[in-house]
Amino acid sequence: MNILDNLKSDELRAKYIQNFVNTTKDYFVELIERKTEFSDGLCYTGYLWDCLKNPQVISETEATRILQEKKNIYIMWDIHSCERIFIPNYWKYPKTSVLSTEMWSDSFRENLPEDIYLFDDTFSWSVIFTHETDEKNNDFYLYVEV
Repeated sequence: MNILDNLKSDELRAKYIQNFVNTTKDYFVELIERKTEFSDGLCYTGYLWDCLKNPQVISETEATRILQEKKNIYIMWDIHSCERIFIPNYWKYPKTSVLSTEMWSDSFRENLPEDIYLFDDTFSWSVIFTHETDEKNNDFYLYVEV
């Protein structure tokens, strides 16, 4: 995986939000757009996946299948403060960075935050892994297509 520079990361994050996130929701305005100053910088307190446009719940098998068919994938996560995350050594990469990889591997997950957003240059699809679980205690995955 490659860590993209700050300019490219900011550009991709902005385009992701523009394409996949409903920025008119009060939740977005109050908990994501309006950042809070923490000891480790400006961060938001919400989750982008709570504001996705028309998300579909999918299984882990389906998420893996979709990602195995894709090439040149970007990976990003929510910009949260270490003050609100109680998992030791959570941030393995710079918090506001976006990563790129030619192909997805489930083994990447051990070094990534819990909530990740995967997409490519087309900005026509996104697979989202969340820290939430469903009623059967299975991990909660989302898919968005535009």
